[in-house]
Amino acid sequence: MVSSAFSRKKFDTKAPAICKPPPWPPFIPPPPLPETIFYCFATFKHDPWGSVPNFAANCSLYFNPAWGYWIGTSKKSDTAPWIAATIRSSLSLPSYYIRITFHWPPTGATSFEWAAQLFTSPRPYVGETLTKFAAYYNQRATVNAREKPN
Repeated sequence: MVSSAFSRKKFDTKAPAICKPPPWPPFIPPPPLPETIFYCFATFKHDPWGSVPNFAANCSLYFNPAWGYWIGTSKKSDTAPWIAATIRSSLSLPSYYIRITFHWPPTGATSFEWAAQLFTSPRPYVGETLTKFAAYYNQRATVNAREKPN
């Protein structure tokens, strides 16, 4: 027979053991949005435009508390093309703003912005492929940003 330590009753061979489930661990909510790290993949294409290359790059974006938004860059050298990315949440979640700047040294840079985009779940996950078109040399930019798993 089971001891009274398990049954929480006085030891009695006729009384069955009553098992009580252990207390469940407390609910742990996801970290606040500023602790999220985003991963961004972006491409830049155009019709023949002099010394400006078609290119793709990726980077991780980290929250900058001084500015209140996420920033990241793929820059590895002063001569290769790279991107600079920014994601900023609006005051009324779940919408956000994203800007990608494509740099191609030494010629210059161009930026594309997407405003009023929507996070797709309560735990922000930005997973859509966003596209933009500019008529100048038929520039086409795409970006896919998502929450980076731990």
